[in-house]
Amino acid sequence: MAWPVTADLLIAADVDSFNDSDLRLFNVGAEYALGTYKEWRLRAGAGDNGDGHDLALGAGYAWKTWRLDAAWANTDFDNTWSVGAGFGF
Repeated sequence: MAWPVTADLLIAADVDSFNDSDLRLFNVGAEYALGTYKEWRLRAGAGDNGDGHDLALGAGYAWKTWRLDAAWANTDFDNTWSVGAGFGF
């Protein structure tokens, strides 16, 4: 579920317990748009995997149909970095 609080701020939350009846996975996050054309996005999120809490941070830039994103997550396994690029048709 996502809720656009304002034109610049989006709050999202989800619950995932489809894989295991004992697993209760809850995620919540926020995305804030800024810049002259709202081309920059800043994200923060947290998840509960039933065994602890994970933190995620990210940033993105959109230009015309292109999008670049980078994210960091503090997961159970280790710190994880990801970088992605996308093109929309």
